[in-house]
Amino acid sequence: MRKFVTGSVVLVLVGLAPLHASARPVDRATVVDQRVPLCRASGELRCAQSMVARYWYQRGSDQRRLSWVYASREPVSKGRAYVARWSYRVPGGAWKASGWKRLTHVPRARFAETGWGKGGRTGPAFPQGTQVCTEHKGIKARLCLTLK
Repeated sequence: MRKFVTGSVVLVLVGLAPLHASARPVDRATVVDQRVPLCRASGELRCAQSMVARYWYQRGSDQRRLSWVYASREPVSKGRAYVARWSYRVPGGAWKASGWKRLTHVPRARFAETGWGKGGRTGPAFPQGTQVCTEHKGIKARLCLTLK
């Protein structure tokens, strides 16, 4: 331990104790977090329609937990309501969709956004290869990704 006095402040530096052989490192490679952003440009707009999905899984497992899905669109007009929904399809299954949800206009910005889920290590489990999409009312094309 070393002491240093600077004016009226005393600094004490303490060395770290050496690690013992019994200490085991945490294996962080067992859980994989994926954040997948998608953007569809239109004309001069960089992202007229965008989507972000976050999912996680244990390495070696074929189950994926979808933590949250985010959708936004640009440009938007003040006072106009925009809505979106997300949908999914497991491999070989039928499409299932959420209800429509209103997008929130971001103050001093040209876009509106919404999201589903809580984030973290929560969410429904889907098999690997499940397709997840977002769609906006008034825009024919939807954005989709596949859970790897």
